[in-house]
Amino acid sequence: MTIEKKIKSNKTKVLVKICFWGQTVLNFDQSLVLPAKVKSCTKLERKTSVGVAVSDFCLILSKIYTTLSVREEMGSMFSGNRLNKEEMEVVMNKVKEIVSSYPVVVFSKTYCGYCQRVKQLLTQLGASFKVFELDEMSDGGEIQSALSEWTGQSTVPNVFIKEKHIGGCDSVMESNKQGKLVPLLNEAGAIANNSAQL
Repeated sequence: MTIEKKIKSNKTKVLVKICFWGQTVLNFDQSLVLPAKVKSCTKLERKTSVGVAVSDFCLILSKIYTTLSVREEMGSMFSGNRLNKEEMEVVMNKVKEIVSSYPVVVFSKTYCGYCQRVKQLLTQLGASFKVFELDEMSDGGEIQSALSEWTGQSTVPNVFIKEKHIGGCDSVMESNKQGKLVPLLNEAGAIANNSAQL
């Protein structure tokens, strides 16, 4: 990640370039109001190569993530797969066929902690569900692109119950917290024993 700053009055012009495997995948240019003096942080007195305190660096990143609407369920931020109209249609049909073939579908990635949380919760509730680990599938990137086009969600986990898009980790956990998840699973026929514990 490359960060450049230009001081003007009490505003800092921040240009952030995020590189992924040597390729630039995001340029973000925004003015942020930062403290005129860089304050040292407890246990975090390191400074970045451009002289921004770690606390301010975290502030910058949090503002970037907020602006980009990047929420907690960050299985992957960039799928990197661009499909033409015909290719997208083929993959989209495949995704919709998958979703319609199982009561509960979880599009996941093996290394994603948020995916693990969702799978553990569903297992705890005694639900049967089908998992598709996109990082182990040859067309996983294309499937993720189709899911993004269809649902507006580009991250994993991406959960469907009875063909209804539920969302990611936050949405699933909140649904469970509100007592709505188990009824959805029961309605989908995903829980054989209705005595599932919340």
